[in-house]
Amino acid sequence: MEIKLTKDTTINDLKYQFSSRFPFLRLEFFKHKHRVGQSSLKDQKLNDRFLLKEVNPGLKEGVINLSPSTTVADLEQLFQKQFGLPVQVFRKANYQWVETTYTDILTLEKQNEMGAELSKVLHKTASI
Repeated sequence: MEIKLTKDTTINDLKYQFSSRFPFLRLEFFKHKHRVGQSSLKDQKLNDRFLLKEVNPGLKEGVINLSPSTTVADLEQLFQKQFGLPVQVFRKANYQWVETTYTDILTLEKQNEMGAELSKVLHKTASI
């Protein structure tokens, strides 16, 4: 999967591209960088309408190549180091989205599968 980043790309555009491949995962963008395994404060979350040039005025346009075997930690660090974009991955869990901080070592594929499983369990429970 290839995600193209330009100065006029919105956060929402990136989120849509990502979730079209990993529907049980979500990207969220924040004002400040974080270390691997560290969470971000909710009040630091950026609005989806922001253009990437507003998040990082010095943004160098480019492409991120992702595969299902990319780990969450690698993806987050790639966004931060290569593009100066602080991002966190969230996974669907029941009716909410949880930060993957404690499972950043898992691959995007595994995280997505975990989100799908949680949704199935919830759907079956709600049907009973």
